[in-house]
Amino acid sequence: MDFEFSADQEMLRDSVRRFLSDKAPISYVRDAYEHSGDALGRDAVWDGLRDIGAVGLLVPEEFGGAGMGMVDAAVVLEELGRALCPSPYASTAIGAVSLVLAAGAAREHRFLLPGLADGSTIGTLAIYEPGARYQWRTPSSRVRVEGEVVRPGEYVLPPQSSVADALQAAGGLTPAAYVFGTEFSRESVRITQQENYERALRDLETEFAKATSTQRTSNADEAAAQTARASGTTRLVERLRAIKPNGRVVLQLRPDSMSLPELALEDGDRLYIPPRPTTVGVFGSVFNGGSYLYANSRSVDDYLNLAGGPTRGADQGSVFVIRANGSVVSSPQGRGWFSSRRDLSTVRAEPGDTVFVPEEINKTTFVQDAKDWTQILYQLGLGLAGLNAVRGN
Repeated sequence: MDFEFSADQEMLRDSVRRFLSDKAPISYVRDAYEHSGDALGRDAVWDGLRDIGAVGLLVPEEFGGAGMGMVDAAVVLEELGRALCPSPYASTAIGAVSLVLAAGAAREHRFLLPGLADGSTIGTLAIYEPGARYQWRTPSSRVRVEGEVVRPGEYVLPPQSSVADALQAAGGLTPAAYVFGTEFSRESVRITQQENYERALRDLETEFAKATSTQRTSNADEAAAQTARASGTTRLVERLRAIKPNGRVVLQLRPDSMSLPELALEDGDRLYIPPRPTTVGVFGSVFNGGSYLYANSRSVDDYLNLAGGPTRGADQGSVFVIRANGSVVSSPQGRGWFSSRRDLSTVRAEPGDTVFVPEEINKTTFVQDAKDWTQILYQLGLGLAGLNAVRGN
């Protein structure tokens, strides 16, 4: 049996030895052991090991590694021991990678191995959390980060991690990121939204039933109209029941925001950072609804004019705007409890805005109150799906 290193392994050994001799002298080792809390993370030595490709030796090439074997990793480990150099190499490049390869499915390989290969993810053995009193608790949060980030994917983060930690794990934002339009979704919020939504639907169905039972008809035409309204209401309720809340949390951001709020993460959270939109949508009771190119100086009123303006049957006093961050700006929102309506002509349009003009209709039935549902739907995280359901009535 041949125990000699191959020529490639000797070159790897010499490269690591020269690097450690230069970057990890005995003074570094002493300092590392005296301040171990600072030395075992992402320092210059760890960055250097990443740069020479030593960290990803066991990771397959398709995930950014070298696709080499355990003997090659042992060469690096031997040199680290020879230099007495403390580092997370064993727990990350050998322990974590081997565990993911052996026990992980294709999804875990895709989400975890690239970070282990380039050293941006450091592996460690988690036994129990401080204060857990030896009772098993989930020691991490699985968070999905999508959109305009360097490395979109699913990440497993330690307890007490924040949105900023998730973005850092994903490599940060790309230049095209539109922070204001960030969609932050949470499962616990979705469940609450669903409960509130179902309760609201039941209440409105009850109100409709009461209104129908008290209506009187004096001729066949009125009876036919009442039947048509009832049929329309039934169709609308069916469409609304088919829509499910998405758990979105509206982040209070300024349109020019470049960072997200410090929000603690929960298991199952989803973060989507969209690219900067180039259009503003105008829909509802306008002559030419559609999407129009965004211009920095235009107001909401300007975009209404581009769409031909409100039709004769439009309720101009109930126009509202859905912002890219999920918030709603409406005409009925005054500056105070007893103030007049807001003039949307002075409201500056932002990229990704959706302007909606309801119809002016007699508020005598549940169906005719549908325009008020558009804002309710957005508050419950139903987005454009809910708006389209009401428009399609």
